[in-house]
Amino acid sequence: MAACALLLASMAFSPTGAIAAANTPANPLILIYGDSLSAEYGLKRGAGWVALLQDRLVREGFPHRIMNASISGETTAGGLSRLDAALKKHQPSLVLLQLGANDGLRGLAIGQTRRNLAEMIDRARAQGAAVLLIGIRIPPNYGPDYSRQFDSLFGQLAGEKQVPLVPFLLDGLADNPLMFQADTIHPNEKAQPTMLRNVWSVLSTAGLLQAARSTAGPAATPTHAAAAASPAAPAVVAAGRALEFSDIAQEGELRFLAQHPEPDSYRYESHVRVGADSFDSGIIELSTCHYQLDPIRKIVIAFNPNRLQDLSIKSTQGIGAVEIMGHHVVMADVQRGASICIDLRSKALDRIDQQTYRLQAGPLMRRYLDGYLPMQAKLTFEWPEAMAALHQTQPVPQPGVKLSQHAAGAELTMVFAGRLLAAIDLRRK
Repeated sequence: MAACALLLASMAFSPTGAIAAANTPANPLILIYGDSLSAEYGLKRGAGWVALLQDRLVREGFPHRIMNASISGETTAGGLSRLDAALKKHQPSLVLLQLGANDGLRGLAIGQTRRNLAEMIDRARAQGAAVLLIGIRIPPNYGPDYSRQFDSLFGQLAGEKQVPLVPFLLDGLADNPLMFQADTIHPNEKAQPTMLRNVWSVLSTAGLLQAARSTAGPAATPTHAAAAASPAAPAVVAAGRALEFSDIAQEGELRFLAQHPEPDSYRYESHVRVGADSFDSGIIELSTCHYQLDPIRKIVIAFNPNRLQDLSIKSTQGIGAVEIMGHHVVMADVQRGASICIDLRSKALDRIDQQTYRLQAGPLMRRYLDGYLPMQAKLTFEWPEAMAALHQTQPVPQPGVKLSQHAAGAELTMVFAGRLLAAIDLRRK
């Protein structure tokens, strides 16, 4: 089968380094708590706006040190789950809270994102830290209602919690493609000074640096009486089908999942037809469909140019524009739940020995830049019953991998996170 990789441009999953020092009155610590926009994703170390902020603090004569605890790919749910440990470990005087972008790109419930952010603000304050909330916006292809509600949640929450707000971290950049990396999502190195200016314009004027300078560290844990006197924060409940941070596979990792954490999310199906002449020519026919696509500005499906013979678009739904560019199918303005079906011919049947032939599928992936989200792939094969029989499959049946077969075909269904190269071996009769 032609190698096919689905590349979804979204926020990534990659821990970043930190600049740390003891948090004392003379050396207050600022905790940057964000996602890939703050984690130097795709940039050389020290080129991101957080590193530039440390330089600016030094130049302006502020004694503050920075701990960058941002994790690429982080959602507000993931951030909330690890915040207590981060506050206890680093004891910041000031928290710059830059989360929510991945919630929006995943189309998660806005109410849940708001509750998670509100809870993080409350917890940081309970430990004696001031908070600066950093807002983000999402592309309009998520639907006007969702985009409008998402864009407004940061301002509403800042007003409710009375915390300073950077309205839009990417202000002045969003409409300039020259300021973004090839994925069209992440700002490049040239964009980082503008991001710093957006943050600095609020940070330097809201009294936060002076407040942090005078703060000795986290306040004592509130007593039950003090806590009862404060307004109760909304309960934080898990969003329906929201991914856990552990569901994302890192680069080089492949995990099979006995149960899909997102059953209504992206899935891949293909139907491979091996003809009587395929054993001589190596050419097979393939119909492949991608269902429940993620709402992404741009998606590219890549096929192996050394194997591909013919390529055509069979059908699309919920996609603004689609174009075949050589061995790539390029989609733009992809709406949530969109689908595309593609027909092709590929020189994909390889002869292993005198009797054995191999069909490879992949690499299959639901790429989350430097991480991989869970997905389902169903591969259906058919061949002339009189000419061949199934010998073996890769991966073998196991939790997360189901094989069904008959004399003239087989079906391999897999639920996994990572980069998967699947294969079946046929034996000539």
